[in-house]
Amino acid sequence: MQRLQPFDIALLAIFVPLWLLCFALYLSDIANGRLARIPLLVNAPASAEDYPTIQAFWPGTEAEHLGFAIGDRLIRVGEADLHGVGPFGFTARMYEQAVHLQTPIVFSRDGVIETRLVKLQPFAFPWRTLFLTLGFAGTAVAVLIRRPGVRVARAFFLAGMTYSFHWTFFAGGPRWQTYAWILVVALSALTLFPLLFRFILLLPEELAPPGTRLPRWPWLFALFGPSFTSRGFGVPWSPAFGLQAELVITFIGLAALLTLLTRNFLRAGPLGRRQLKWAVYGLYVGTTPLLIADTIIGVYPAVWWLHESATLFTALIPLCLLIAITRFNLFDVDRLISSTATYSILLLVLGAALSTVTPPLSTSLHALIGIDYTIGQVMLSLVLASVVLPGQRYLRPQIERMFFSQRYLVEQGMQQLMHELPTASNREALLTLIGERLFALWHIENCVIYSKSATRYVPAFVRGSSTPPSLMHMVPWLKPCRRGLLRRISSVGNGQ
Repeated sequence: MQRLQPFDIALLAIFVPLWLLCFALYLSDIANGRLARIPLLVNAPASAEDYPTIQAFWPGTEAEHLGFAIGDRLIRVGEADLHGVGPFGFTARMYEQAVHLQTPIVFSRDGVIETRLVKLQPFAFPWRTLFLTLGFAGTAVAVLIRRPGVRVARAFFLAGMTYSFHWTFFAGGPRWQTYAWILVVALSALTLFPLLFRFILLLPEELAPPGTRLPRWPWLFALFGPSFTSRGFGVPWSPAFGLQAELVITFIGLAALLTLLTRNFLRAGPLGRRQLKWAVYGLYVGTTPLLIADTIIGVYPAVWWLHESATLFTALIPLCLLIAITRFNLFDVDRLISSTATYSILLLVLGAALSTVTPPLSTSLHALIGIDYTIGQVMLSLVLASVVLPGQRYLRPQIERMFFSQRYLVEQGMQQLMHELPTASNREALLTLIGERLFALWHIENCVIYSKSATRYVPAFVRGSSTPPSLMHMVPWLKPCRRGLLRRISSVGNGQ
């Protein structure tokens, strides 16, 4: 392993302690039940002598239940005066003054001063982003330590840490803590897309060798920062406009991300494509469970908790990116992709069948032969699963044929070769048959098969443009397998 360079040490020394502090505050908020949203969004006061006014309510909040109206002037939150306080200051004071996620607010409407008790909206699953933020931060550190001094490793470190900061929610408690969270989340939203694009532009490394200047257009997506703060705080634009801008920027950003991945895949060599396949596979396995869960929830809203549970799979995204950068030859990624895609399709078909076919058939069985509805539904579900899931034996080869055509042709060619081997009449014919098939299947430039004579190895099959080297002595690493290899060739050549 290479030693860390000064710049790598500086990155670790700056970001890791800061992230540990934010993550510790995040865990503290989870443990103390302080993770909640403020239902009110306010305007900045017209002057330093004025008070903030309500400009909007958090989406999904029923304003009539709060007892407020747009334009109400907020005077005090708990014991904190709001004289000259803007949106960020209001947020910090709300979290500071909240006791058991509620606090009184004194406001003025048409010259009449009133008081209302405001309850913050707690997160349904405050821990759901825990594994996501921990996974990206841990993977970013691991990549930088494993590949010190490499541009793509540094780019992933910055992008991964930024994404982790963005999902580390630690607002609440003392006023300084909320101010710190606002600063961290605003900076992360500002740089999230540009740093992510920088990483994609450098992957695979063969497309961006050292010294290559990267384009500056990704920094246009820094507009995601003000759109995010507008949606959450009403600064600098209205919350409604901020939400629309955030959705548009996210859509364009994802489309640009897919375009870059496709372009890099088409331009990359075999090793670079293998890296990109790991990156795409991580995105696939991290987001597909969410899609399946949301599909099921659309039919059975009562199982809404599946969405929150499926977010755990997003932790696989940084793991696959770690493999893509440091160990892209670890497993057969083509087989992983085809197998995962096969079972995903089968599970979607099974889920659709269970939601459309099982209920009416269960009702019919109950009416005809008196089988309990629940028992009949379980029986029919097992029957459908036994019919659908074995279909992977047919579906997976079709997926490999469509997306990995070269791999499919090689596998078919090797199976044909195995059937042809017994037809070889002698050793020379056997080696010629193997050489011809390998040379055609793999499209290699030079192919040489050596056979052992009395004193040395001599070429028994030669195809290509270069002259094969002569092996005068036994290659050391061939000695252990020489006897078994020659015995296998001899037995096949003799028709055994």
